[in-house]
Amino acid sequence: METKPTTRNPRTENQQAQRAQLTNLVTTYQTLSSFIRGAYPSKPKNLSDYNMFIKENLSSRVKVYLNKAEAFQKACIVAPYNISEGRLQGIETVVQGDVLRTSLRVPRSFRIEDDTTVEDVSMALLRANPQMQEGDQISILHLIQHVPEKGVPHVTWKQYDFTLDTISYGAIHSEFYSDIPKSLFRVNNGCIETGAGIEMGGVAYVLSREVGRKTQISTQSIVLTPDNSIYKEYSSEEKKKEAAGSYAVVAKKKTVAPKKAVNTKVVIPKNEYLHGFISKSKKILSMKKILIVLLLVFGVAMVAQNNMVGQEETYTKKEVGLIKQMQELSERQRSVEDKIGMQDKYIDTVKENISDFKTSVIAITTIVLALGGIIVSIIISMQNRKTKEAVKKSNKDLEEIKKIKEEIIKNKGIVSKNKEQVEKDASEIRKMREDIQSDKTPNEQTPELQNKIKAYAEKTTETKTIVEYTADDWFLLGYDAQIKEKHEDACFYYKKAIESKPDYADAYNNWGIALSELDQLKSNPALFEESIIKYKKAIESKPDYADAYNNWGIALSNLAQLKSESALFEESFDKYRKAIELRPDDPEAYYNWGKALSHLAKLRSDPALFEESFIKYREAIKSKPNDADAYNNWGSSLWELAELKSDPALFEESFGKYKKAIEINPDYTTAYYNWLFALKQLTQIKINIEKLFPYLEEYLEYCKDKITRSDIENDADFATLKEYPRFRQLLDKYFPKEKS
Repeated sequence: METKPTTRNPRTENQQAQRAQLTNLVTTYQTLSSFIRGAYPSKPKNLSDYNMFIKENLSSRVKVYLNKAEAFQKACIVAPYNISEGRLQGIETVVQGDVLRTSLRVPRSFRIEDDTTVEDVSMALLRANPQMQEGDQISILHLIQHVPEKGVPHVTWKQYDFTLDTISYGAIHSEFYSDIPKSLFRVNNGCIETGAGIEMGGVAYVLSREVGRKTQISTQSIVLTPDNSIYKEYSSEEKKKEAAGSYAVVAKKKTVAPKKAVNTKVVIPKNEYLHGFISKSKKILSMKKILIVLLLVFGVAMVAQNNMVGQEETYTKKEVGLIKQMQELSERQRSVEDKIGMQDKYIDTVKENISDFKTSVIAITTIVLALGGIIVSIIISMQNRKTKEAVKKSNKDLEEIKKIKEEIIKNKGIVSKNKEQVEKDASEIRKMREDIQSDKTPNEQTPELQNKIKAYAEKTTETKTIVEYTADDWFLLGYDAQIKEKHEDACFYYKKAIESKPDYADAYNNWGIALSELDQLKSNPALFEESIIKYKKAIESKPDYADAYNNWGIALSNLAQLKSESALFEESFDKYRKAIELRPDDPEAYYNWGKALSHLAKLRSDPALFEESFIKYREAIKSKPNDADAYNNWGSSLWELAELKSDPALFEESFGKYKKAIEINPDYTTAYYNWLFALKQLTQIKINIEKLFPYLEEYLEYCKDKITRSDIENDADFATLKEYPRFRQLLDKYFPKEKS
């Protein structure tokens, strides 16, 4: 007899144990409990189905398996894109070659050596990453995939933490690399990246911050190495079957025999029962049997009547003759009577037949009526049962309806309350948006408005989950960050606002402003160019957006100054012109256009461009008479032209503009120093010294509270004036308490 070869089952006890341990991120994420602050009530746009699968199964024991194909391709199916949606700006990671580069920066001159302390690294990170704060924690999360030659592939988890602290570590001088692996935190050209050839798996850098009793966390990115891809998304049950199949695991089906019925009672349906009852009744009360019974009774009665016998008597001959005659007559009479009797009997028989027939008909009719009554009774009974069931169901439905009604009333109250809160928030947002002055940057808005926006931002973060944030919520969070000069955070919030509302023109415009302000700190032309893209997007969403055109012009002017390119200045003029076409009385556009003309005039040493800038400043002041900035910049353009022409009259005119700026804003420090600088430039050209003293006295009269005697007396540019008594007389007049 031929024996079939047995199928090898690789699921040995050891392999079963390994499979039981292979819970991947379902268990691994439990070690991340400090980073996961609650499940998502709905699926955010930036999370994949696999992320949601992990989230839904955090508290269960669902097993996820690696099949042979995935193990062969060295796939790491345990690395979702976002572990947690955070409120801090994420530490981005990108694969570059055989290393993983992060968005963390340090000064280019900084290096991490074996003796570099945690304090040194903290100071470098805080200096180069404005979004970070003292006390923030950086966690490095490392998923390492193991593919053994025998058994099932599995994953191990490692986590390394350090705190940005420049104080507490100072005394102990903890070496940075004593706790953090070199392969996961290296410096290259001012960037933090991994070493080459790190173990297969996922790496993430997480920023967290304690705020009161809450912990804020950055959006986290785990990048797979070396190819930066997720092999497959799947559900647990499908994956289990797939993995089992790939390892040639054959599941035996258990056949269950059907159970025999014991003491089975046959129940005839109601319609079949009624049909049987009628059939039996028809068989018992058939017309044929009724007629046979009637005929038998009638026959018995006739036989009994014809069997009667009389007594014999003796008669004489005469009597016999008479008797014979009488008998003949009697016979004739009897014959007639018999005939009559037969007719009567026939008639009676017919009557009896008719009567019996009538009785049968009545009996049948009675039976039919009885059957009809039974049927009607059954129907009525059934109908009553159905009616009772219907009433019972109706009562149950009424109870359900009552509960639903109560729930609706309750929910209506909640909805009404929520609606009132939403309307209140919308009204509050609308009022704040109306109060924002478009001609001022966020930190130039009124203190009252700044406090309102700050309070709203704090309320939003405390009372709403991230998935509940509206586009306006993200926008005001960005605006609050700009007020606090946290420009990178502001960029993140404006980006989220646009993700919620793609045509949000104001968010694009403010994002551009935040990028421009960030560039002024970093002097990076790329940021100006990126801001220009945001202004273009704002105008695409809102073609008549005058502020976006004005800001676009500013970005071009700043980039032109950085690169010293005349063409960029010319391009900025077009944007200012467009802003003024849309809003003819816009003082900001005229003011910025004047500044751009002054810069180009200085670059080209062109008096005509200076004169043109004066026109723009004049138009700005016409629309906004108390514009101290316009007066100050007009004065600066005048003394630059005065210096170009060596014209004392232009210097004197510039002094008048500075004086006007100080009258509008007595605390305008820039105007004080610009006026002093112009005055010192005047001393450098050929002029009658005696004419300088009236200018100096006018300056001291206006600025004596903002400068000291030594500022004038010890300034080398006034050395030629010290020889004249008039110089000391003026110092004594305006600084009587000071002694030389």
